[in-house]
Amino acid sequence: MSSHPSVVVDHLSFSWPDGTPVLTDLSLTAPTGRTGLIGDNGTGKTTLLRLLTGDLTPTAGTVRVTGTVALLRQDVASRPGNTVADLLGIAPVRSALRAVEAGSVDPAAYATIGDDWDIEPRAVAQLAGLGIPADEHLLDRPATSLSGGEATLVGLAGVRLADADVSLLDEPTNNLDADSRARLHDALDHWSGSVLVVSHDRELLEHVDAIGELDPGSPEGARLFSGTLSGYQELRRSEQQSADQRLRQAEAEVRRVRRQAAADQQHRAQRDRVGRREAATSGMGK
Repeated sequence: MSSHPSVVVDHLSFSWPDGTPVLTDLSLTAPTGRTGLIGDNGTGKTTLLRLLTGDLTPTAGTVRVTGTVALLRQDVASRPGNTVADLLGIAPVRSALRAVEAGSVDPAAYATIGDDWDIEPRAVAQLAGLGIPADEHLLDRPATSLSGGEATLVGLAGVRLADADVSLLDEPTNNLDADSRARLHDALDHWSGSVLVVSHDRELLEHVDAIGELDPGSPEGARLFSGTLSGYQELRRSEQQSADQRLRQAEAEVRRVRRQAAADQQHRAQRDRVGRREAATSGMGK
């Protein structure tokens, strides 16, 4: 994994229009490669992805992404578009291809196509690689005919077709069965470019190079660990054990100090009683 950053977030804050804060003074640098983004519900993981795409604007601070960005939304299954091609994000290119095939010489059509003259067979190949048997007729199917898992896989295929420098995946294992999750794991292992994946799927997070945890209690609002989820959890367990041991030692020291203080107080009280008796008897004759 390269040490060059793919995502840099610097003192980032974001609040909703009603003033509700979501992220406060967050700083995080995700390296090139595959980074898993974790955190408790409500810590702003999905909001952060939307800030990285430019869909939302920071209230304060900056975000920087190296290169182009593609996003797989968590709600892809409920936002299906009109056809499978729409869900893949290739409908405009297909329309331009049809126009050129019909004889159009419009420069805009050629600009839309760019280098994607083979977009349809590539789309079919991506779908097949994710376990969706397909031909070019599938691209015209209504996206509403897909199951939730199929819609997620089609959205994932669309992100891969985009071939962006940085891909953002928001809970990509939602709605997937075991076979589909295995294909996703394989796709992540061979991903081209950098990936920032939000997930609670422990198995998926064993296929990343680094873990970033949104942690409002930490000084920078986040922690970054080079390694998989299991390695990060082991580190956190070790840190917790060390913290527990320090706490036990501190509590033992407090008890020792209290015992010593009680003993000192008892000694002073005893000494004062002796002193008062001696004072009371010091003026008496034999």
